[in-house]
Amino acid sequence: MAVNTNLKSDKSGNWRLPTIEELHEVFDYKNGKPKVDGFTPYYYWSSTPYSHNMNGVWIVHFHRGYAYNGNKRSTYCVRCARENKNGTLEWSKPLEKKMTLDEANKYCKMMNDERKWRLPTVDELHEVFDYKNGEPKVDGFIPYRYWSFTTHAYFTDNAWVVYFSDGHTDYHNKSNPIPVRCVRTQDNGELEWYKYSKNGMNWNEANEWCKELNDEANTN
Repeated sequence: MAVNTNLKSDKSGNWRLPTIEELHEVFDYKNGKPKVDGFTPYYYWSSTPYSHNMNGVWIVHFHRGYAYNGNKRSTYCVRCARENKNGTLEWSKPLEKKMTLDEANKYCKMMNDERKWRLPTVDELHEVFDYKNGEPKVDGFIPYRYWSFTTHAYFTDNAWVVYFSDGHTDYHNKSNPIPVRCVRTQDNGELEWYKYSKNGMNWNEANEWCKELNDEANTN
C-alpha cells in the first residue's frame, strides 16, 4: 500500500530514512495500528534530528504511536522510504534486524546502490547458470568465463570468475582481459542482466563500464 503525502521530502526517488512527519502519517492514531503492512510493534528510526539533543533523533513506536528521541547509537527498527513519480510514498520491504542510525542510513544507501548497474557477485553468476543442463538461464552469455565483483579472500589481486561453457568456478588476476556483463536489482527484487556482454576488459575496466551505464541512463 502506498501512502499519499504532500510533505516536502527527497523527490529523487532514492531510498532513504523517512522524516518524523512521514512516520506520523503512516501510523493510524485513531485505530492504533500502522496504515501499511510490515511494521512491527517497536520503535522506528526517522531522519529528523531532535532539536534539544545533538545525539538524539526522532523515533516512533508502531504499536502505541509514541514519538521520542532515540540516541543515535541505540538500535531500532528501520524501514526505508522513497517518493514515486506520482507523489506517493513507497515503503521498503520489512526488515527484522534492528540497527543504529548510521547502520540504518547505510542500509538505505545500499538499496539504492543495488538498483544501479554493477558487476555481479560470484553467487549471482552461479544462480544464472543452469548446472543441470550445462547452459545459462539467460540469453546473451557467450561460452567463456565472466568477471564477478567478488575478490578472492586470500589473493586480493584476483577476483572470482565463472565459466559459461560448463559452469566451473575459478579465479583470475584482475589485470586479465575477461568478458563482463553488468546486472542490477529491479524493484521486485529480481535481477536484470544488461542486454549484452563486453569482451576483453580487466576487472577495474569492467567496474568502470557498469558505472558508465548508470551515467548514460542519468543523462537520457
